[in-house]
Amino acid sequence: TLLSFHKDMALIQAASASSLKKALAILPTIEEISIIQPDYSYTSSDIPIDQESSDGFTNQESPDGLSPYVLPDDTYFPNQWGLFNDGGSLISTASQRDAQAGIDINILKAWSHFQSSEEIIVAVIDTGIDYKHPDLKERICINEAELNGTKGEDDDGNGYADDIYGWDFYNNDASVCHYNSKRRTNLKEDDNHGTHCAGIIAAVPNNGTGITGTASNLNIRLLPVKALGGPDGTSDSYTLARAIRYAADRGAKICNASWTTYDNDPVLKTAILESNMLFICVAGNNTTTGGDNLDKKSCYPASFRLPNTITVGSIDADGRFSHYSNYGTKTVSLAAPGTRIVSTIVGTYAYMSGTSMAAPFVTGVAAMIYAKNKDLYPSDIVKILSSSSRKLSVLEKKVSSGGMLDAYAALKKTDQYRQTVDMIPPSIAVSVSPYQKYVSVQPSVTDKGESYLLLSRYTRGKKKASWFQKGKKGQSFGKNLTLRSEGYYTFFAMDGAGNTRTKVIKVTFDKKPPSASLQIKKKKKTYQITIKAKDSLSGIKQIRYLSGRQKASAFKN
Repeated sequence: TLLSFHKDMALIQAASASSLKKALAILPTIEEISIIQPDYSYTSSDIPIDQESSDGFTNQESPDGLSPYVLPDDTYFPNQWGLFNDGGSLISTASQRDAQAGIDINILKAWSHFQSSEEIIVAVIDTGIDYKHPDLKERICINEAELNGTKGEDDDGNGYADDIYGWDFYNNDASVCHYNSKRRTNLKEDDNHGTHCAGIIAAVPNNGTGITGTASNLNIRLLPVKALGGPDGTSDSYTLARAIRYAADRGAKICNASWTTYDNDPVLKTAILESNMLFICVAGNNTTTGGDNLDKKSCYPASFRLPNTITVGSIDADGRFSHYSNYGTKTVSLAAPGTRIVSTIVGTYAYMSGTSMAAPFVTGVAAMIYAKNKDLYPSDIVKILSSSSRKLSVLEKKVSSGGMLDAYAALKKTDQYRQTVDMIPPSIAVSVSPYQKYVSVQPSVTDKGESYLLLSRYTRGKKKASWFQKGKKGQSFGKNLTLRSEGYYTFFAMDGAGNTRTKVIKVTFDKKPPSASLQIKKKKKTYQITIKAKDSLSGIKQIRYLSGRQKASAFKN
């Protein structure tokens, strides 16, 4: 049964195990299908704790003389240790562990160093965002065409009617956030998680209430893309892939991805790589074992290790690596504040903990870097964030950079960064094995420029690069491709800088048997037999022998 179809993706459900087995035998024979896989499940990466409402906060006086930057007047800024940690707060009421002064992302110096009116769109693909929240409503990316258009119609022609504030892929409508009668979250949907991430990134500063966002020095715009839902914040491959495409089409530069799965998901990997967005990914949490080593136990999308992804672990206010955070010196790039983080939730404010809270700090700083140099590639931002991290001995065996996020150092590194403009097209090498009923193709596509390989496509016939419309036409392919029709095929590749290359090959089936010669030499009571076989098209797969006079059928292929 076809459950849903979106552009070049289809979600199907088998009626039984036997029908699934039959489908999996037929589908791989269709040239146009590049990936067949289960619809994997995803969950958000926060630690369930008792959320404290705004009534649980105290309005501490801001310390004076510690920074040339005037501290924000937002009510709960003194509780935002991730932005400014003077050592005067507790990491949690349960542990009673004292915070350590200076364990923060050094944001005050960053704000003093840099202010920008450059608009940067950041997609928060998560549960919904409270777009009516007083600390967020000014930050929401508004679709003017739909706002000023006709209700119920797709005024901008992007396939989503009335997507004024974003789109809800979990419910397939424009709802984005779900409220109850008291304008709190609808527990069936629980849009607090996405709202909390959004506040960490971009809450409005100096409005006399609530909190301050990391990137509050920018003209930052949040794009709410609800792809997770339900009380446990779950999603799947098909939903997330559609959400990623939507965010990229809406012009998002960065995607905050506070969700994980332990399933290696080719559909998600392709969607992330081809989006050309920078993905801030979470290391994930494991409260049972005290954090997994992702260099040994994979967690996705972190373990894809793509050039446009960076993975974030969590650090506590006292300078310890969070006990629940996954780690890995090959997989996790850096750490950021993640425990007892105060931020927006639907209609109010609350503390939450987890790598889900750590990632948005990095997202906010990445937005600053983009605002400072909009021509940087996502892979450049990854290098800047990693190389500018503040080294801490406790992180040396936890994250590849050995450090935690430092906003000011990242901006200084951006000032010094000399980007080489990538003008080198990708290379395409094709190895063809033309068997009798099909052709096995092994394409090798690489990018030696400063960006990275963005996408690869193919189609039948001789085509120019313009036919592929920058990757919007044609079928994607992996390392191995089976073609079952003779004729010309065109392969296309594009990198993150927009450089393209095409390669045309001619597919001809091998209908000619191998040639063979036989030499026999008698040596006393034995015979030495030398067999030479050759096939210029397909090569020699195997040589077998039997005693007696036999037909080819005796060898059973």
